[in-house]
Amino acid sequence: MSGISADFTGAYKKTEMIKKFPLAAQRNLTAFSSDVVKSLKASAKGRAYRFTAERRKTGTGALSRSIGQRIARVGDSIQAIIGTGLGPDAQVNRMAEKYAGIQDKGGITHPRVTPKMKGWAWYMFYQTKGDEKYKAIALTKKPILTVPIPGSLWFTSVWEHKLSFLHSTYLNDEAILRTAQQMSGGPHAD
Repeated sequence: MSGISADFTGAYKKTEMIKKFPLAAQRNLTAFSSDVVKSLKASAKGRAYRFTAERRKTGTGALSRSIGQRIARVGDSIQAIIGTGLGPDAQVNRMAEKYAGIQDKGGITHPRVTPKMKGWAWYMFYQTKGDEKYKAIALTKKPILTVPIPGSLWFTSVWEHKLSFLHSTYLNDEAILRTAQQMSGGPHAD
């Protein structure tokens, strides 16, 4: 008696790999988002390479801690949200989120002069060994100040640089295929 046998192992692996495409795309988008968030945090801290000649002075670190990401499914699409107000301290410090845009693009703010601000100004005056601008803030009679803030491009420069890698490295057909192959049993799925 003779028999016929067929091995469908390769076909099953390919089918499993095809089923993994949406999840593979999500995994690659998450990796891209994580890379961008890491670079944004470094940029906000003033340690990252600047695409401009200026370096931003570092502050409390609240801006850096407010940066995060969220990955969400919207219908058949996967959406990555990257920015301020998404990090671990986002609920604690809304001021960082509020001023993130003006720190990036520049602009003018009008803070209210409070006793707390005047105390901070005296503290800075003594810490800087007599910087007169802090003394002027501490002694002002104005209820509101006008403060110009130069743009540092801490967000824009990183985003524009990283965006060039989105399709070339993370979300092109080969990258998604490679991830799907790894998820379904290795790159040699026949």
